[in-house]
Amino acid sequence: MADKSTATIMEERNELMVSPPGGIPTLRTAHFLKPTVNSQKDTPAFPFFFKTKTAIFNDKKALSRVQFKGRRYPQKNWKKWVDQLEPLYGTIWKKAGVYEAVMGSTYQTLRHNALIIKLAERWCVETNTFIFPWGEATVTLEDMMVLGGYSVLGDSVLAPLNAKDLIETEASLNNTRKNVKTGGGLSGNQYAWMNHFLGSGNQLEHEAFLSLWLSRYVFPTSYGCVAQNVFPIAIYLSRGIQIALAPAVLASIYRDLSLLKKWTNCNSEDGNSECDLWAPFQLVQLWAWERFPALSPQPNGLKCGEPRSARWHRLKKVNGVDVSKAIEFAGESFDWRPYTKLVNNWVISKFYKETEEWVWVDSNMDKEAISFARCCRDSELVGINCQEQYLPHRVAMQFGFDQDLPGYVSRCSGTLEVSWENYNRPIGHVELYMPPRLHESDVTVRYLDWWKEKMLAVEDEMNGVPRLNCSENHSRMTQTSLGSIQGYQNIVPPIYLSICNGVKDGGAIEEDKLTDGEILSHKSKKSVGEMAGDNQQLYNKHNRDSSSSTRDDGAVRKMESVESVKMSIACEVLKERPKRGIENAERSEVKRLLKSSRNSIEKTTSSAKTRVLEMDLEARITRLENIFARAKAAKINLLIFGGEKMKKETTSSKSD
Repeated sequence: MADKSTATIMEERNELMVSPPGGIPTLRTAHFLKPTVNSQKDTPAFPFFFKTKTAIFNDKKALSRVQFKGRRYPQKNWKKWVDQLEPLYGTIWKKAGVYEAVMGSTYQTLRHNALIIKLAERWCVETNTFIFPWGEATVTLEDMMVLGGYSVLGDSVLAPLNAKDLIETEASLNNTRKNVKTGGGLSGNQYAWMNHFLGSGNQLEHEAFLSLWLSRYVFPTSYGCVAQNVFPIAIYLSRGIQIALAPAVLASIYRDLSLLKKWTNCNSEDGNSECDLWAPFQLVQLWAWERFPALSPQPNGLKCGEPRSARWHRLKKVNGVDVSKAIEFAGESFDWRPYTKLVNNWVISKFYKETEEWVWVDSNMDKEAISFARCCRDSELVGINCQEQYLPHRVAMQFGFDQDLPGYVSRCSGTLEVSWENYNRPIGHVELYMPPRLHESDVTVRYLDWWKEKMLAVEDEMNGVPRLNCSENHSRMTQTSLGSIQGYQNIVPPIYLSICNGVKDGGAIEEDKLTDGEILSHKSKKSVGEMAGDNQQLYNKHNRDSSSSTRDDGAVRKMESVESVKMSIACEVLKERPKRGIENAERSEVKRLLKSSRNSIEKTTSSAKTRVLEMDLEARITRLENIFARAKAAKINLLIFGGEKMKKETTSSKSD
């Protein structure tokens, strides 16, 4: 087997992993999409993300100015035309990789525009991903293949015609377009075009059919007209030549999601602007219905041979559901890999393996496996008059891989042709890991720490709450990574309240009295990730509450004295707690202390002294956090690495 760490697409290494919602870290072999970052100094900047500050997403009048012009329902006789040509050209459509896409155009996805707009609220223009409170996700090339039926392989949509007979066919289509007009004199009208060619037996009927399909359902750019720029694509497809429609369609979706996000942000200043969107947004709606159970209607049963999109044919949206809340709290219910689940009469792709496999990638490889590799590799998406960056390594769990800190990928500079070369660069002479179909991916603990910390900062910024600078020691703890397996010095994430038998303010930890059984008993009581989330929120809630209050000089001095006593009392109470359930006691006491601090602070009036008290309380809290974190680190060390490591950590803690 080749050195998998040098593979161009993914890498394999041992890491401490945890489930996305949080849990007990587990050291195991993990698989990541490249590029990743595994050193703290290279930690990536969090994606620039803003939520619209106005109430536009609840303003029906404002949202009425958003026009989804790319969502087209089937014409009256469209299915009839498809059914007539399928027996004649179905084999050619399969060879060209558009059979499912053509058949899928006869089905109808009823609009749920509010869902699209709510998703756009979470769109990040920089990364072409959705930034949810619980993680990062996006529409990928895999979704284009499964939901749209488009191919990721083949020639570019910008490929020119290079044979005499093909060029002559294009000229004939252009001449016909000029002559096919509506009563108003509009050339190339789609209804007039269909009436002209449907059942005519014209030698151009197949090319004309595909031209209408491309203009209405794939690349709609002009309302109600057959576009001339799709003629070369239609001609190639009619000859069974494969065209990579998936990246082109996805590029248009990324482009319009960014346009919608920018429009909503600017609309607060210009309330009269309109937003015309031409991408096929029904695919985004299907993407959401496949992954958000709370938002999806009960799907239809599939008949043999029907495309995946038929599951949602003419289904109405779920009523009585708060879309924003359903998205915000979907962390544990979000389906990262819906296409790996068994569905009656739907054939699962070959690259969804029952067990993990390593496959050698070369030019002779199965096309489905090459397609999967293409879906998992960063690239430039080239569409018709648009170009977007594709970053699957940021959403690795959607492909069954584990998630680590995503590395930076530079943009491809140059023409669309150069960008296409970037997308179409060969995949060869590497081994590709194919994850098991039902594998549940995890994240590195450093990723979970990074994500939760940054999301708290984002939420504070959106709510207008200033972020306070913590002490140097606390800042260093926040950057601690559990992912590094060299040395194992940093075993727990920052700001964790850990298990301890006795804690005094500024004193040592009496941890050598704990037994292995007591530690193992505690393992199942509370997940580390849940503790991280709860206590980070508690810590920032304390900052927000404190920063919004004022007090006079006398109240400050009194408050400092009272809080010093309360901190000592809290620590003494923690010392006397029994071993079982002590973690909950610690959290409860600290919460009570902070709540009491907040209530007292709210009674004061001097803003000049607020900062002083905040820094004092922060320092005290930080000392407790350091003590708790060292205790947790020692105990997890015992679980993972044995008693010898535990003794060293205990000695170090006591010497402190």
